[in-house]
Amino acid sequence: MYEIVIERVSSLANQKGEAPTVSMKAAGVGKDFFYNLNNNKKPSIDKIEKLAEYFGVTTDYILGRTHAPSVELIPADPEKVRAHEEAMAQLHGETNTTALGEGQPITRRQELIAKLNAELDGRTVEELERDLDVLRALKKK
Repeated sequence: MYEIVIERVSSLANQKGEAPTVSMKAAGVGKDFFYNLNNNKKPSIDKIEKLAEYFGVTTDYILGRTHAPSVELIPADPEKVRAHEEAMAQLHGETNTTALGEGQPITRRQELIAKLNAELDGRTVEELERDLDVLRALKKK
């Protein structure tokens, strides 16, 4: 049932010039790993991860899910990343504006609060309370 795991670990150990039992012990999975697999004992995720890390391959390769031992990461195109982030911000109700020149996307609510704070600068408490009363009255209509 786990023949592919045994095959892959054996092959990787041979590539390192080691006996499979030496590699398994060095990886921290124990020398009985193959014995357990041959007796249909399901390997733990932890042991598969340890083997993958030891050999420098993916867990998918160890498990036989792929023929490629490693994954080549392709650097992201910065322009596509920015466009994606803007689209996600719009999707979540954010605007493309930035918070007071900080360069960070802000929500529409944050933008309005920032504008309101700028307009309220220098106003007295009485003036603000009067304006708030007017807004409450308008909201009730």
